[in-house]
Amino acid sequence: MYILPFAILIGFGTGGLFSLPQSMVADTLDLEELETGISPAGIYYGALTLFYKLSQAIAIFILGMVLDWVNFNPEVVVQEESTVDYSRFDFISRELNQLSACTACL
Repeated sequence: MYILPFAILIGFGTGGLFSLPQSMVADTLDLEELETGISPAGIYYGALTLFYKLSQAIAIFILGMVLDWVNFNPEVVVQEESTVDYSRFDFISRELNQLSACTACL
């Protein structure tokens, strides 16, 4: 139940992450096409997609490292108490760090 506020914050951040850059790239493309007469849409969207996929791969790698750090065992149904405590602490501390970084940008 305590995860719900954090999930809402993550939802807003994810919504902004995937919608705002797309609209900014579209505006940049229009301006560059107006100035140069050449439409570089493929280059811009290709680079945007590359960096999205690269960041997702890095995030999954870090998640794997965290699961290894908290001694997560995928073969058991119920994890040890220390594993659950470490993962709760890690999740909450990461969300608070992201929240503080988001508010610092405002």
